[in-house]
Amino acid sequence: AGTALDFSSVVPTDAPVGKYGWLKAVGDHFEFEGLPGRPQRFYGVNLCMSLNYPSHAEAETMIARFRRIGYNAIRIHHHDKGSVANSTDGLTLNATNMDRLDYLIATAVRNGLYVTTDLYVSRSVKWRQVGIDRDGFVNSQGYKTLTVLHEPAFRDWQTHASNFLFHVNAYTGRRYVDEPALALLVTVNENWMSVGWKHVKDVPECDPPYQRWKAGKIARYGADFMSESLKPSFDRLDPWKDNAATSLFFAEMEAAAHERRARWLREIGVKTPLSAGNHGPDNAPNQDVRARCYDYVDDHSYEDHPTYLNKVNRFQLPKKCGDRDFLDPDAFNALSMNRKAFARVAGKPFVSSEWNCCGPSEYRQAGGLYGGALFAAQDWGGVWRFAYAHDLKHLADQPREPGAFDVSADPIMVAQERQIAALYLRRDLEVLPARVNFVLDDAARMPPPDPSGNKPYAYVPAQPCRKENLMFAARVSCGTERLAGAENFRLFDYARGDRPVPFAAPADGGAVVTDFSNRVFAVATARTCGVAGATGTVRRAGALAARIVRARAAVSAIALDGRPLESSGRILVSHLTDAKGRGAEFTRAADGLIHRVAGDGTILLRDGAAEIALRTASGSWKAYAL
Repeated sequence: AGTALDFSSVVPTDAPVGKYGWLKAVGDHFEFEGLPGRPQRFYGVNLCMSLNYPSHAEAETMIARFRRIGYNAIRIHHHDKGSVANSTDGLTLNATNMDRLDYLIATAVRNGLYVTTDLYVSRSVKWRQVGIDRDGFVNSQGYKTLTVLHEPAFRDWQTHASNFLFHVNAYTGRRYVDEPALALLVTVNENWMSVGWKHVKDVPECDPPYQRWKAGKIARYGADFMSESLKPSFDRLDPWKDNAATSLFFAEMEAAAHERRARWLREIGVKTPLSAGNHGPDNAPNQDVRARCYDYVDDHSYEDHPTYLNKVNRFQLPKKCGDRDFLDPDAFNALSMNRKAFARVAGKPFVSSEWNCCGPSEYRQAGGLYGGALFAAQDWGGVWRFAYAHDLKHLADQPREPGAFDVSADPIMVAQERQIAALYLRRDLEVLPARVNFVLDDAARMPPPDPSGNKPYAYVPAQPCRKENLMFAARVSCGTERLAGAENFRLFDYARGDRPVPFAAPADGGAVVTDFSNRVFAVATARTCGVAGATGTVRRAGALAARIVRARAAVSAIALDGRPLESSGRILVSHLTDAKGRGAEFTRAADGLIHRVAGDGTILLRDGAAEIALRTASGSWKAYAL
């Protein structure tokens, strides 16, 4: 508290949260009903598993830490299994865990952090609990699909959702359905049917909806509809690749299911903006659902998400990450943040309730500057890093090996949060005024097969304007309508990447420079400046000049007193390289970095060096090592 790493006053929040009423989706942004005309943003972190159920003392420690990091929101995630722990019916709430969750949320409310959550994530459900005569438990992804196609599964989802929403928080005195601090709500996490279908495709109850849908399409389009666009057997369906009709079926089912869920939630008194579909495949039919059905759009974004190579226990080593340079021209198309930005629908707020630049990538140190700048320039409504930790024991200040996701184990990630808090939450970087909008027409919703074997109807253009980096030239969106005042393009003229979008980006890159030839990223605002690049990088960014002498790094300077850097009396300088566990073993592969052997829990920082110069009005300075 009180140090240069305490960002609770750099990005203050007006506690207790909820006093301005319900959050509303108003055009491209969020507003509180009691603060009309004032756009709101959220930056926070996911809490997973037992971290949602701390003791009262641990909750106070956790929330105080989050405010100092600069968060103004948390996401309660993978909590629903714990919410019904030890119940015989899989639905009765666990009193001890709910008391702990209640206190955590009440502490967040009291200290200025808003909350978002999902009404289903990973709660264990037995087959017989949903009326299917089988032993064991339904796969969680399969359960999500069952709630769309099987009435008893939908009623099971309703029962748990109502139990949770009608639960009274003993420390606020309010039911969760009446809690305005619960600002955003997802009905089912990562719910596209294409992910869960393989787990329930042999359930007889799921076949009739498909047969009815198929008969209707054949009646409308003719017999060739199925033979040309859809493999004849469900055993071979792969909507992530080349089955246009498959994804149309899944999308239409999801649209009807969400409308049903949303209608019921409104009937029982839910006022929170609602969303779903926060996971791929990001294709045209699914984007059509986002445009028509959701109050706001949510899409998860990960750079270098691990690939699990352990065939016995997928979450154990070895794991592989892509280890991609953000500004490698050959890898730039795959940058998740850029691609997910196209999931925005003009006229609706956009959030990413799961985001991270994952370890052990040796390029992740650029994630704070690049991510914070992108979120701000594109005017996203909220971002939640995945995750602070997956176990309550990791709240303790004991070093452990940096992994793929957890901020609590990775000093590179936790240092980046200050860069994001300044650029994005404090709004140091301005929103881009220009707009580029891609329009989904009938051809996009049901495109012809692509003989190249690529995803023929993925809605994301193949990173147009890469040379100028469209992310920092114009706000992008993709929907069913043309956008007034924007450059509008028919999606499928550009989605396959055979020609660039004819949009004239600023020649100098404005406040942000993406230098592909030298693989350098730089951002220059009045209060925050930064440079990311490899050894030998020399770049000026506003009041900051940096030369990276040894080891790839991200260097930044942030004015903590709100004044411009040149007149600020207190500045936080960060020099971020890499972190690994001592003794950890890695091998290079053609497509990434493989983490084979765990370290001993001691964190090692890569030894690097950088020379910086700050243009300031003051001639008297004292430097502190943090």
